[in-house]
Amino acid sequence: MNRAVYTLGLRALAPLIWLWMARRAKRAGGEWQIFSPERFGRAASGRAAPGRAARRYRSYLKGARGEEIVARELSLLPADWTVFHGVPRGGFEAAFGGGDFDHVVLGPGALYVVETKNWAGPVRVEGASVSAAGLPASRSPVAQVR
Repeated sequence: MNRAVYTLGLRALAPLIWLWMARRAKRAGGEWQIFSPERFGRAASGRAAPGRAARRYRSYLKGARGEEIVARELSLLPADWTVFHGVPRGGFEAAFGGGDFDHVVLGPGALYVVETKNWAGPVRVEGASVSAAGLPASRSPVAQVR
């Protein structure tokens, strides 16, 4: 598929997907925090913080594209492997906006949790610290899957 058509379609569908997810969260008795004023670019005064919402939206789209790329690669695993995408976290993390596990891969005698990052440049992993293009990660993917 043409990249421009794909990007246009993704940008057109993203707001609808967000609204659908927020509706599901409210039905489940929760509050989907991504729509809170603080996270969506409103200051305490109620005035919009210019550009913040646009940056968050672009970041969301970039992450979604990365997750789709990884999902496509994981679909090439042998038939005896099972892959789950967007698995909700349980417990304490979920109650405070902890998100989900991007991919959970179950194979013969193995279980992997895959945290997807759509970063540019070389990525270095030293112990539990991760850096991309020479800059430390703002949120460690290692800590996110623990």
